[in-house]
Formats: sequence, structure tokens, C-alpha cells
Amino acid sequence: MRKYPILIIVPHGGIKIPSELEDIAAVEEFELLVSSDTFANEIFSFEKECSAVISTHISKLFMDVNRSPDDLPPKTDFGLIKKETPYGRNVFREDFFPDEIAASNMIKRYYRPFHDAIKKIMSTSEIDLIIECHTSLASGPRYSSDADLPRPLVSVTGSYDKNGTVVETAPPVYGKLLLENLRERFEREQSAAENPFQAGVKSNRGFLVSEYFQRIPWLRLDVSRSLFFNDRFFNADYMRVDQIRISEIRKKIWDSIEKTYRKIYK
Repeated sequence: MRKYPILIIVPHGGIKIPSELEDIAAVEEFELLVSSDTFANEIFSFEKECSAVISTHISKLFMDVNRSPDDLPPKTDFGLIKKETPYGRNVFREDFFPDEIAASNMIKRYYRPFHDAIKKIMSTSEIDLIIECHTSLASGPRYSSDADLPRPLVSVTGSYDKNGTVVETAPPVYGKLLLENLRERFEREQSAAENPFQAGVKSNRGFLVSEYFQRIPWLRLDVSRSLFFNDRFFNADYMRVDQIRISEIRKKIWDSIEKTYRKIYK
């Protein structure tokens, strides 16, 4: 089977607590799941189809690889290591937080390998396209500008904010083609969003794209968790999602990516 020269980056799919923090962590299994890009690692697992897939098993609450390594208290409480979940719950037991030595060790153990893997694959000159993949909440969380408003089923972004200036990370036609192909695959899905298939109206503000984008086209893909994280497909008792449903979504996404790549690089 042919592998396409595409790099898939999944920064927020992890749900594990680092072993060195297990004794002071206050979050439970369900909180870890909903605070992550839920089931992103499973949905975007294109290792057989692409040159490389880079992901992490560690929860972004404890080591957010899409943040600067300097984003720590007192600079921010919601950076590399979080003090609260997106739902306002404490990540750590009261009065506990990793000290500078612990944070440094975790950066070496979890953060650096993730970033080194990106640098290595990008230096090979064997990648034509980078897709940064996320699963998004069905509606905006309490702290966002779109709080409680329905979010699109799928959105594709091809730019990032560089000190107030919008920088294109891919020719607009790339994002347009991918969005059209995704719309074709998901057209029968239901959504409360006014525009369920949306080109990114906001630039990608993640650290990864600002740190590594140079010449290789870079797209951000967001897929709504409403497609699978609901009463129909998710079993809260067993903390499991219907694997057939995940496989269906995964196939639709990959078919869209493959069709887009073939159109662009024909």
C-alpha cells in the first residue's frame, strides 16, 4: 500500500496522567477524557496511509505539547501544565503543583520527544502536506468567545496569527478542496450549527504552527465530537465509544484527505 507524503499531528488526543504526577493528580478518568481532544488519537490514526503520525498519550492537562515550554505559572495557569480543567475543576490536589525541577523533567520526557519527532520528519524533505488534527466540542465552552453556541461539524483552517498579522499556511485552494471533500462525505450528518462545514474564520493560534511552519503547506482540521461522543455511540459506564462508528468517521476523513492530495499533487 502506498504511503502518502503527509504528516499528521495530533497534539491533544492523550488521556494519561504522567506516572510521576499520579499521586498529586485530582482528575478522574471521565474528566481526562472530556478535557482532551476526545478520541482524536483513534480517529486520526493514519499510520498505514501516511508517512508519519505524531501524537502523545499524555493528557494536555499535564503536558500540553501545543504550548511554549515557557508557558508556566506565574506567567499563566492554563499553559504547558494546567491548574484547572476546561470545566473549572482542579487538576491537582489542593496546594500541590509540579515544581520547576519536576516540570523540567517532564519536558525532557514527554515534550521534547514530541517536538523532536516533528523536526526530524520535516527535515527529510519527504513531506508535501501537514495536517494538524483536533476534535472539538459540539458547542463553545464557557471561556470561549462562542460560549454555548453550536460549532461546525468540520472546519479547516489554513492560516495563523503572527503578532496580529494573519499568515497563510497553505494556498487557499488546499483548504477549500479538503472542506469540499469532507462536506461530500459527511453531508448526511446532523448539526445544529448554522454553517456545519466551515473554512476557518479564526487563525490557528497554536504554538506548533507558529514554531514550525515554513514552506510545507499546513492545514488545521477540526472535527466535532458530536459525531460520536453522545448517548448513541458512547457508553459512559465502560468509557467506550462504538468502534464501528470511529472506523466510519476515520474512513470518511481519510477518503477526503486522499482525494484532496490526489487533486493537488496530480
